[in-house]
Amino acid sequence: MTKQDALEFWEEFLAMSCGADADSPVVNPAVAFTNGSKEGRYDYLSEDEYRALLNRVDEFSYFWNDHHRPAASEVLLRALRTTDIPKPVIAEIAAKLAECSITTRYGSPWLSGADRPRILGTEGLRDYICAGPSPDSLQDHETELAPESTPREIYESIHKYVYGQDEACRAAAIVMYKHLNGQRTNALFHGPTGSGKSEIWRSLARMFPGKIRMVDFSRVAGDGWVGSMHMRDVFDGVDRRQLANEGVIIVLDEADKIVAERATNNRGFNYNDVVQNQLLKILDGDVVEFGQEKDRDPFTVDCAHVSVVMLGAFERLVSARGDGPKPIGFGSAGTAATKDESAPVGYDELVKAGMRRELAGRVQLIAQVRALDLAGYESILRGRVLANPDVAGGLKMSMDDKDVTALASAAMDAKLGVRWMSSQVTNAVDSLIFDHPGIKECVVKYPPCRAEPVEKAPDKPSPDAGTAPRQRGRRKRKTETESQLPPWLKPGACENKP
Repeated sequence: MTKQDALEFWEEFLAMSCGADADSPVVNPAVAFTNGSKEGRYDYLSEDEYRALLNRVDEFSYFWNDHHRPAASEVLLRALRTTDIPKPVIAEIAAKLAECSITTRYGSPWLSGADRPRILGTEGLRDYICAGPSPDSLQDHETELAPESTPREIYESIHKYVYGQDEACRAAAIVMYKHLNGQRTNALFHGPTGSGKSEIWRSLARMFPGKIRMVDFSRVAGDGWVGSMHMRDVFDGVDRRQLANEGVIIVLDEADKIVAERATNNRGFNYNDVVQNQLLKILDGDVVEFGQEKDRDPFTVDCAHVSVVMLGAFERLVSARGDGPKPIGFGSAGTAATKDESAPVGYDELVKAGMRRELAGRVQLIAQVRALDLAGYESILRGRVLANPDVAGGLKMSMDDKDVTALASAAMDAKLGVRWMSSQVTNAVDSLIFDHPGIKECVVKYPPCRAEPVEKAPDKPSPDAGTAPRQRGRRKRKTETESQLPPWLKPGACENKP
């Protein structure tokens, strides 16, 4: 990253975050670059210039943390977290801010009424404890619920985002309600891929901003492992005072990879036990101490108000059912163990699969998220995929009933989940847009998954037709800003080319 690029980035996002634009969504440069490339905005660049611009975009898009349109303040915070700032420089920055504090009258509303930005406060707080959905998924706080919501109100709100799963949604609503009322809970939600485990808790993170932190637990390793995520990173960026007063629900996605599978060396040592030992202290609600690491100071976390929710498919555990020794001898016919993949996971099964018995004993609730049936897949395909303009960049999509059933059946039979079904549609539409960039509407067919234009796109002029050459970069998507790079990421010296 060049100094000039960095300077322009910091100036822009500091100005936005210190003013009324702190909560304004900012399009991910990677998204803008991809859309702009499809429109032909960079056709004039040479191969080397194009790759140089792509590398710059990749560097800055890291600050967006894979979100589409996060708030400017969140982008700035992510940049600060991931930038190596020496302590002397931090002292200089703090000194400058202290000078500004002297002349600032805190608590005086510099904007009034509805125009005043909601930067701090317990309600509507876009807090850095939550590593869940990006702010663009919150439309004017319409999805947020009050902290005093009843379990049924929470349950009904989850059902706006999750198809079926009554048992799991009820369990999640109870965990959320008890946590909001000061009762910490340790829970485990299990179910096959694509059944909606993560979506249940993402929807709750939208309803209660700042109350939930979602973590990919499969990346966590024991302290001392270089290059890995550690348990201390689960609390990275958490406001300790708010944690002590209000607590947080830590959702450990893919937890089965750590708590119900073994990672042993040739001496039989299970490396996952190291992580489970640290997790045990958090489940107990203890004060957890994290020691000194390279370039990282020690700190302690009071987990008295921390609830833990573990999510996982537990595929190895389920597939191992019925694999034990079969009885032999007289009268043994029909008594062999059978696999029942639909049965709830039990405590004994968790221990047998690799979870420490002490850990299993601290799990207060086990909830099953059942596999979606065909009607569930069809409903999600029609509602969340085909009716979602973000899937195809604003392109209107439709699909015949028989094709909907065929694609939904393929996803269900292959046990690949809703994401696979959505990616099939996205890839088909992308292929169509490549040949027909100006198309407005299409119909999706299956099998194989493909998209066809509803209205025939204008034919491209042939090279010998005597017409003027095509003007590149003139096509527009739904919104201009979705395909425009920010000023500090322009192609630089190349942008003056014709």
